Amino acid sequence: MLKRVMMPVLLLAVMVLLTGCKDVPSGSQYDEQYDKVRTSVKDLLGQEYEAVNFRVTKEGYTTDDKKNWEVDFMFDLNKPYTLLGATIADKEIPGSMKFEKQESGWVCTSNSGDLSGILKLLK
Repeated sequence: MLKRVMMPVLLLAVMVLLTGCKDVPSGSQYDEQYDKVRTSVKDLLGQEYEAVNFRVTKEGYTTDDKKNWEVDFMFDLNKPYTLLGATIADKEIPGSMKFEKQESGWVCTSNSGDLSGILKLLK
């Protein structure tokens, strides 16, 4: 009985330790940046448009000291964006994010889909 209870607990503890040992930006940091892309899409194209189906196409260290991490990703729009009857964008829109490891942890230094700064200048 004790063995039956302890084995799942032990496996869970090992999984937590192994996933916590990865020295890369976390999934929640990716999600935070994807939220910025979602906001930019709505601000730029209108509230009826949404960025959906985010997927990583490539990720990895960009320097030997492993202090820089780059992520290439793609996303889709929930519906085609058209201009004068021609579809401008709808699927597989590319983007990239760059993270830098600092004393406080990983920090996103660049997100090609975060247009908040540019959009503020245009208002």
